[in-house]
Amino acid sequence: MLNSAPSCRRLVVVALIGAMALPADARRRKTPASPKPLRVGMVLDGPLQPEWQRLLERLQQEIRLVLGNARAVSFPAAKRIDGGWKLGAIRAGYDRLLADPEVDVILALGFIGPIDVARRPKLSKPVFAPLVLDPRVSGLPLSTNGKTSGKENLSYLVYSSRMIEDLATFKDLCHTSAQQVLVDKLMRAWMPKLGELAAKAKKELGVKLEMVLAETSAQQVLAALPKSAKAVYLLPLPRFSQAERVKLLEGLQARRLPTFSASGRAEVELGALATQQRGVDLLRAARRTALNIERWVRGARLETFSIYLERRRKLLLNMAVADAIGWHPSWQVLGYAEKIGVQKRLAGPKLSLEQAIREGLRRNWDVIAALRGLQAQRLRVKGAYAGFFPRIEGSFSHRTIREKIAEVSNGAQAWHQGKVAATLRQFLFIEPRLAAVTIQKAIGRGQRAQLAQVRLDVAKAVAQAFLGVLRAQANLAIQRANAQLTSANLERAQVRRRVGAGGPTDVYRWQAKLATDRNATVQAQALLAQARIRLNQLLRRPQAQAIEAVAPARWDGRLLLSGKALKKSVRNPADYIVLTQFLVDKALSSSPELAQLQASLEAKRRERLSRARALWLPAAQLQGEISYIPYRKLKEPAPIEIAGQRFSLGVDPPRFSWFVGLGLSLPFFTGFEQTYQREQADREVAQLQARYRGARLGLEARVRAAVNDARARAAALFFSKQSAKAATKNLQVVRDAYGRGVASTVTLLDAQNSALAARLAAATAVYDLQAALVELRRTMGRLELLVDARARRAWADEFKTYQRKRRAISARYRIAPDGGLIGAEKN
Repeated sequence: MLNSAPSCRRLVVVALIGAMALPADARRRKTPASPKPLRVGMVLDGPLQPEWQRLLERLQQEIRLVLGNARAVSFPAAKRIDGGWKLGAIRAGYDRLLADPEVDVILALGFIGPIDVARRPKLSKPVFAPLVLDPRVSGLPLSTNGKTSGKENLSYLVYSSRMIEDLATFKDLCHTSAQQVLVDKLMRAWMPKLGELAAKAKKELGVKLEMVLAETSAQQVLAALPKSAKAVYLLPLPRFSQAERVKLLEGLQARRLPTFSASGRAEVELGALATQQRGVDLLRAARRTALNIERWVRGARLETFSIYLERRRKLLLNMAVADAIGWHPSWQVLGYAEKIGVQKRLAGPKLSLEQAIREGLRRNWDVIAALRGLQAQRLRVKGAYAGFFPRIEGSFSHRTIREKIAEVSNGAQAWHQGKVAATLRQFLFIEPRLAAVTIQKAIGRGQRAQLAQVRLDVAKAVAQAFLGVLRAQANLAIQRANAQLTSANLERAQVRRRVGAGGPTDVYRWQAKLATDRNATVQAQALLAQARIRLNQLLRRPQAQAIEAVAPARWDGRLLLSGKALKKSVRNPADYIVLTQFLVDKALSSSPELAQLQASLEAKRRERLSRARALWLPAAQLQGEISYIPYRKLKEPAPIEIAGQRFSLGVDPPRFSWFVGLGLSLPFFTGFEQTYQREQADREVAQLQARYRGARLGLEARVRAAVNDARARAAALFFSKQSAKAATKNLQVVRDAYGRGVASTVTLLDAQNSALAARLAAATAVYDLQAALVELRRTMGRLELLVDARARRAWADEFKTYQRKRRAISARYRIAPDGGLIGAEKN
C-alpha cells in the first residue's frame, strides 16, 4: 500500500501534463450544431385563384406545424416564381430552383408545372406537388403497383377517382353518346393522354368525346362550342377568374346544356349541373404534403410515398340548374343523389306534430261530420221539448153535397159551403213525450262523447301518419347514406384491384350491393310519398303536396309525462304499479267510449220506465176550435100548406161557432204489445250493462298493454342507440382494416349491413316511442297536446297526490318469478 502511493502520484502528474498539451478547442466541451433552416421554394403556373391561395396558406401552416422545433422552415419571397401561364417561364422557373443551392425543397403549385418537371430525366432536389390531375390522363409517372410515383425525388397527391367514371355517370344522367370536354389550352398541350381517354370512352362507354380548348374568356369558349353540343364535361380551368367562370356557366345554361364538373361542389354551387367530387379537402392535402416533407427530412425516399388521397364520391345535383335547362333526373337518381338549389315552390312546408293534429281536428271530414251530428241532436232535444207547447192550426175547407140531399135536409145541410177554422191542441200530460226529452238529452250526451271519440281517433290517426312520415324521412336519409357508403367501398375495391390487393370478385360484390342499396333508396322514397299522401288525406290537403315533418323532442311532456318523470315512474315495479293504476283510473273516468255506453244505458232505462208507466198512466189533452162560414148556399125546401096557409121550413144556422173539450185516454188492451215492449227494454238494459262492464275491462287491459308497450319502447330506444353506436364504431374499424388490406369484403359487408340495421332501429325507435305514448293517451281518452298548460299542471299534481297511495296500491300486487305482476284484486 505504501509503495503504490508514489505510482498514483506519477499517473496524476502525467495526466495533467497531457491535458495541458491538448489544443484549447479540444479542451472545450463540444455542443451539437443546430440543423440549417429548411428553405422551400415554389413555382406557380400563374396567379393563384382563391382556392389555390388558401391551399398555399394551409401548406405553409402545416409544414411549420409538422416540423415544429426540430427544424426551422423559411419560404423566401425571392424563391417564389410565378410562371404567368407561359410554358417557357414555368420551365425556366423549375430550372432555376433546381439549380439554386439556397433551395432545399420545391413546391409545384398548379396542374401544368408538375407535368413538366416530371418529364425531366433526373431531379436533383425533392419536388412536392400537393394536387395534380389523374396521372392516367396527365401523363405523370406512376409506379408498377399504381400506388407511388416511382420517380426519384418526385411526390405528388391525387384524388383516387378517375375521369372515366365521371364520364360514365354523366352518360347515365344525360343519355347522350357525345360529350364536349372543356379543357385549358395549356393543359391540353401537356396532356397528350387525353386522346387515349377519348379512345377509351368510345370503346368502353360508347361515348364520343370532343375537346373544346379554353383560355381565359367565357365568350371565347361559348363561341368555340359547336351548336350540336348535347352535354359538356368541365375539366379544371385554372386560368378562369370567378366572374368568367360564372359567365361561362350562365351561357351554358342559356343554351340548355347539362354540365358535369370534375372540380367538385364549388363549381356546382356556381351553376354546373352535377358532380361526383366533394371538392378539395385543403387541410388534408396540405397535411399529407407536410407529412411527406417531414418523412423526407428523416431520410425516406419520395418515390415510395403514396400518391392517393381518399375522397368519398357522391352524386350532387343542382336542381335550380336542372329546372333552368329543362332536365329531369330519374327516380333512381333522385333516390340517392344529394340535391341543392331546390326551388321553394317545390319544397314542402314545415309541419310539427302539434300543428298537424290541430289542423286535422279543424279540417278532417270525420270530425266535421260528427260535429254536424251533434248539432242535429241538439235540435232533436228542442224538438222533444216542442211537444209540450200548444198546437195551433188554421184550416179552410169547401164542401159540396148532392143537390137532392140538400133539398130534403130542409136547410140543415148546405149545398155549397166554405169554412175557416182555427184549432188548438194542448197535451196536459203524456208520458212518452216526457220520456222523449230525457232520452234525447241522454243521446245528446252520447253524441258529445262520440265527437270526443272521433276527435281522439283523428288526432291519433294524424299523429301516427305524421310519425310515419318521420320514419320514412329517417329511413330515406339512412338508405341514401348507406348507398353512398357502398359507393365509397366500391371505389376502394376498385383501387385495391388496380394495385393488386384485391380481385374482380370484390368489385362485383360491391357493384351488386350498390344496386341493392339504390333499389332500397327508391323503395324508401316511395314509402315516404305514401306516408305523405296518407297525412295529406287526413289534413284535407292536396295529396301530392310535399310536407317536411319536423321531428318532436324525444320526450314530450304533453304526450304523457316529462322524460324525467316517466323514467322515475317506471324505474322499478312498485313505481310502475302506481303509474299504471293511476292511468287506469284516469282512463275509466274520462273514456268517451264508456261515456257513450253510459249515455245509451241512461236513455234505455228511461225508455223502460216509460214503457212501464204507459200501462197505467193516461194521456190528457185539451182541444178547442173556433170556426166561421164565410159563404154557403142552401136549397129552399118546398113550403108546407096548413089550413090554406103556406109555411117555409128552411133554417139559416149561425155562421160563427166554437167548442172546448178535455180528453183522457188509457189503453186497456193492446194485444200485449206494451208488455212485450217493457220486457224488451229490460233485456236491452241488461245487454247495455254487460257491454259497459266488458268495455271497462277491455279499456283497462288496453291501458295496461299500452303502458307496457311504452315502457318497452323506452328501453328499445336506449338499447338501439347503444347498438347503433357500437355498430358504427365496428364499421369504422373494419373499413380502416379493409383500406389497409387486412379485412375481407365479406367482413366489411357484414359490418355495413349490421350498422345499417342498427341505425334504422335507432332512428325509428324515437318515433316508435312517440307512437306508443300517443296510443296510451288515446286509450286514456285524453290527448295532452290539446290541453292547456294549467290543466296539464293539475294533472301532474293529481299524479303526485296519487303517488302517496303507493304502498296501499303496491300491496295488492306481487312480483312474479318472470318479472311480471300478479294482481290480488278481483275485477
